[in-house]
Amino acid sequence: MDIGSPPSSGDSSILTELDQKTYGRCKAACEDIVQQVYGHRCTLLRPQIVVGPHDPDGRYAFWVHRAMQPAEMLAPGDGSDHLQVIDVRDVARFVTTVIENDLGGAFNLAGPRLTWSEFMTILGAKSIVWNAADIIKSAGLTQSDLPLFRPERGPRSSLMDVSNERARAAGLTLSDPKATIEHARASILAGNLPPALTPEREAELIRQSLRDGDSLQNRLKPPQRN
Repeated sequence: MDIGSPPSSGDSSILTELDQKTYGRCKAACEDIVQQVYGHRCTLLRPQIVVGPHDPDGRYAFWVHRAMQPAEMLAPGDGSDHLQVIDVRDVARFVTTVIENDLGGAFNLAGPRLTWSEFMTILGAKSIVWNAADIIKSAGLTQSDLPLFRPERGPRSSLMDVSNERARAAGLTLSDPKATIEHARASILAGNLPPALTPEREAELIRQSLRDGDSLQNRLKPPQRN
């Protein structure tokens, strides 16, 4: 997704409440106002999902923390969906670059785009059980239960496909995903992180995935000849 220019803001004067439905329109309207007032002298920084140590949101930290546990670990989808976040220190460095070099324009700040399979490998997760999208859907799991998971071509999946080309050309440098995970892990060890998905609920879904996997394997086996 290339968001070189913001979507139409519409009539921002009718917005009376800021929520998930109005947030995008209000944000676009703010960009419109800034551009109208300052023109080419303004800089618009559009961070994607920002992660790092002491992140109060906990979406990224949930997976880092879960991979540190010894039990079987539920992983969403089949590993081919994508995840994209940016390290908070990369954002801070680019803000400094913008100020020091007086850069104008709009910049998408997004990190490396990984598959969930790659993400699990970098996490060092052991005993992974992939949870198919249909099981996730039938179980009624939400984005709060499985933070950062956006099935490919599903609702809001474009959030995990953000172009950072213009920012990188202007000096954005990206941390190695392994370094981002290591810093998040150190932060987790120093604090207390409540799980997004309870261990009981996770175990239930793992059992269902394993049952479905055994059933599929049985259906795929060739018939025995007498």
